[in-house]
Amino acid sequence: MASQAGQHSETTQAVVGGVVSGLVGALLAGLGTVWHHALVQVGSLGRWPVGLVLASLVVAGWSTCARAWRGYVGLLGAVAGVFLVTQALAQLGPGGDVVIQGDKWGYAWLILAPVAALVPAFIRRKQSSQSKTT
Repeated sequence: MASQAGQHSETTQAVVGGVVSGLVGALLAGLGTVWHHALVQVGSLGRWPVGLVLASLVVAGWSTCARAWRGYVGLLGAVAGVFLVTQALAQLGPGGDVVIQGDKWGYAWLILAPVAALVPAFIRRKQSSQSKTT
């Protein structure tokens, strides 16, 4: 009976962890949507997409934390939150407005946000089961 309670607790923790990861991913995708269009003039080199780079790094950072915290369930939640929010904000609103514009920066954000969220899936996790040789 105790093992069933332990399994139920682990399952509940995994589900809650995935949901929390998804909510934080959705929040960061929303913030990234606001930031992604920020351009900074860099001397005579032109305008650089600093907002797009920072937003992508924030999304990748959270996905990495979610994977470290809850494994692939946390990563899946973070990726789902980022993907769903960026796609929802790219749709026409009730008044015909759109948050993510149909320009090169908007398309770049729609591609980079989910890709940045998926990066931790391809990073090798440290093998903690290997024993130290003394």
